[in-house]
Amino acid sequence: VSRYQVGADGARVVFSTNSRGPLHSAPVDGSAPSVLLASSVSDFWITPDASSVVYLTWGAPDELRLVPIDGSGAGLVLDTSDYPLDSLALSADGLRAVYVNAVCAGLDCAQRVRSVLLDGSAAPLTLASTPLMVSGLTLTADSSRALYLTQGSWEPFSLHSVPLDGSAAAVDLDP
Repeated sequence: VSRYQVGADGARVVFSTNSRGPLHSAPVDGSAPSVLLASSVSDFWITPDASSVVYLTWGAPDELRLVPIDGSGAGLVLDTSDYPLDSLALSADGLRAVYVNAVCAGLDCAQRVRSVLLDGSAAPLTLASTPLMVSGLTLTADSSRALYLTQGSWEPFSLHSVPLDGSAAAVDLDP
C-alpha cells in the first residue's frame, strides 16, 4: 500500500497499491473483502460525506472521475484533458471539485483553475486562466471561493480569489 485514506464516517478505507496503480476500497473492520474501484490512478480524495471517491486516472488522456466508495456503481467522468490535472481540492459542502490543469497550443501554455459539480450535471467551468504557474490551491470553509497563488519566472507569488460557481472573475488580493 502506497497511500490510504479513511472516510469521514470511519466505515471504509480507500487505498492504492502503488503510486500509479489500482485503487481499492474496504470496510475498516475487515467484514468484507476489498473491491477494485479503478485500475490506474495517480491520486484520489474521499468526498466529505464519505459516499464517493474522486480520483485522477494515470495515462493520456488524464481523467477526473467519481465512483461510489463501495464500488457499487460505475464511475462518472467529470473532466478529461490531454494535459495533467492536479492540485485538486474538494469543497467542504461536497458539491464541487476544484483543480488546476494546463492547456497548451504549441509552446504557449496556460494554467487553468477549474471547477466541476461532483454530480456531473454540468460541464466543468474555467474559473481563471493564466500563463503563470498556479500553486497553493485552497478552498474557503463555506465552499464559496478558491484561493491560489501565481508566480512567473523570478517573480514573487501573487494571491488570487475566485468564486467556485464562476459568477465573477478572479481578483488579486495582494497589492
